[in-house]
Amino acid sequence: VVAFDPRGVGETRSGSGGHWPRIAGEPWPTVLRESSGSWTNWSWFAGRPVPGQWAHDIAQVARFSCDRFAVKTVAIEAGEPFGWSALLAGCAAPELISSGTVAIRRHSLHDDIGSRGDSALADVPGLLDRLDIPQLRQLWPGTVRIAASGHGRREEPGKADARG
Repeated sequence: VVAFDPRGVGETRSGSGGHWPRIAGEPWPTVLRESSGSWTNWSWFAGRPVPGQWAHDIAQVARFSCDRFAVKTVAIEAGEPFGWSALLAGCAAPELISSGTVAIRRHSLHDDIGSRGDSALADVPGLLDRLDIPQLRQLWPGTVRIAASGHGRREEPGKADARG
């Protein structure tokens, strides 16, 4: 079992009680305090949205586990808020993350946009131009659970949502 805090969580979180700005040193404590900003907002403007960074972190931990412990693949269990990033990581590296269960908020990015507005588009810019959650679910053989609109029910591994 490998458990880790993706960047910006735990001791690396920003905001009240966070340690990252202080550890990183100036100008970050001042910049984040004066702008009322957070690293999540700044990371988006730098072209590195948090869900993508977390997906990268997850894939790197899977790669480390395969290399270091000589395992063939990794299974993942991830709930909100990490389920979306875990799904992205599983789709990006199915040879590393071959199974598991992730929980996401909605059946479709269209539903997410309807709920969260334009900020939902910032999670992975341009993704909806190419594919949606049903197509992502077909790319990864793990189990996807829709936590909010599906009331936590489990879906068949790799099956697309009937709404499609």
